[in-house]
Amino acid sequence: MTGSKRYVYPDTTECTECCSTANACNRDGCGSPDYPKIRGPACFDCQQTLNPGLCRSVAVCMEGEACQTYMKTTFGDRIYTMACAPDFVCSQEYVKADRCNQCCKTDFCNKDLCDAPEAQYGFHAVLDRDQGSGPLVFGTVVTNVGQGYDPLTGYFTPKTNGTFVFIWYLESYAQSAVAALEINDEEITTTQTQTSIYPYYSGYSYSGSSFAILNLNPGDNVGLRLLNGTASKAFTMFTGWKQNSEKKSALYAVPDFGNGSSDCRIITDNDALSFNTSNVYTVKNGFYLTMQSSGGQLTTHKDGFIRWMTHSTYYLYNCYDTSIGFIMITDAEDYVPCNHLEELTVQVSTPSLDPNTNSQNCRDKMIRLDRSITGEHAFRINKSGLFVFYIQVFTYGEDIVSSLMVNGVEVLQMSTKGKGYYAPEFHPISNDASMYPVLHLQVNDEISFRNISGSFTDGCFIGWSVAE
Repeated sequence: MTGSKRYVYPDTTECTECCSTANACNRDGCGSPDYPKIRGPACFDCQQTLNPGLCRSVAVCMEGEACQTYMKTTFGDRIYTMACAPDFVCSQEYVKADRCNQCCKTDFCNKDLCDAPEAQYGFHAVLDRDQGSGPLVFGTVVTNVGQGYDPLTGYFTPKTNGTFVFIWYLESYAQSAVAALEINDEEITTTQTQTSIYPYYSGYSYSGSSFAILNLNPGDNVGLRLLNGTASKAFTMFTGWKQNSEKKSALYAVPDFGNGSSDCRIITDNDALSFNTSNVYTVKNGFYLTMQSSGGQLTTHKDGFIRWMTHSTYYLYNCYDTSIGFIMITDAEDYVPCNHLEELTVQVSTPSLDPNTNSQNCRDKMIRLDRSITGEHAFRINKSGLFVFYIQVFTYGEDIVSSLMVNGVEVLQMSTKGKGYYAPEFHPISNDASMYPVLHLQVNDEISFRNISGSFTDGCFIGWSVAE
């Protein structure tokens, strides 16, 4: 068993074997029989529970069965039953506010079912092995609300219409790699890992990252295809979520390389561009997520989280090597999506200086990361649901590896290695990195961020609820 250790105590017959390579990696530890070769999926198996996230019992289904989650509302409480179920039971799927029956057919896939009465989707997956050219299949699934992501194929496929946000991170070692985001096998945009960051580093890790804001229909397949090179595991990730069921204001534009110009190719335009010209777009009052990628990297800055924007007009300049986009989160002035986070880190809050914000601003919830703040930086969740977090770090002269944890258990790592820039006046290299984890959390969960190695010079940590 890769990555495990076996301890045999001399005065007993007890055996202890540990591993952390994959879900249920200890199933055949200490010589116990592995799952049968002919079987259905392994499923969470708990009866009448109020919190499916706490289910720890597992059952192996027979061939022809699937993982089921059944939910019913009793006296205001949502009560869940998770088990193996025959196909005829799963053929009667439904999702309603007071009851639900959903099934899925991959190992441990039923933990997040029946928790989205509005057909909510959110996933975060990590590459579990180095991969060459072809569809990238992210085998380690951290979040999969709505079961839209398939860890066997690498594709995300919704069952409902809506506007979705996707973000991806690509890493390679000592060579360039290029990946394309595709919808139904049609290329939308490409990302290339940086091939020259610091001339004195030999065998350095190269990275690339980007995003997309897409209107999808039921059955659309969205995935990443590696065109050349080798994608490195661990820090190559694919994440996304459904932001809006209706077409609220959104814009997504990418470089139009096909015409050999610096013009923008508009992929998504939800009531954003002016009717008389494609170079002017308007932003109505509301909370927005604004994003940009340039030169193969997500642009990292302290406004990478959602913020209130007033009605304004902007000009869409050329898109040479740059993708831009924004999407409305909500236009309700009395609802601040980041208010479901209670800050646990003790620090002096940074007052809002943004004149475009209303009196309630997510900037006031932001945890600043710098050398004056040590230890973990944490939030407590005060309402269950799907959350997106924005983490951004800067370091100067060293690579750092940081850890994102839920209730003290690590769920993701991020690294600044290969993410940065070099110029003659900078000695040594300046590194920066950002990440948008998507997590399904319960009331009183604590989500924290800390360094494993190295130290950051600046950065921020903030999150928000995807849907009220």
